[in-house]
Amino acid sequence: MSDSRRIDADNFYGSLDGEGVELRELLWPLAELTPRERAVFVEYHYWKTHMKVVAASHRISLGRAYEILYRAEEKIATSRAQKEAQKH
Repeated sequence: MSDSRRIDADNFYGSLDGEGVELRELLWPLAELTPRERAVFVEYHYWKTHMKVVAASHRISLGRAYEILYRAEEKIATSRAQKEAQKH
């Protein structure tokens, strides 16, 4: 559906040429991703960072925070399925 295009680094980064080298090196691989892939990547890193903050604020490990999150998501999914079954 989407066509792959080559992107010139200087056009992609504009005024970052010569400045922000670390940022440029970090983000350049994203230029080859599709918009959806970039969105998933950014969202993943946002949530990864956010979950670290949540874990620290509750004084639990990151693994424990994800365990709680997944258990809650499972309960919500089960509840929704039960409500759908009751409708029919």
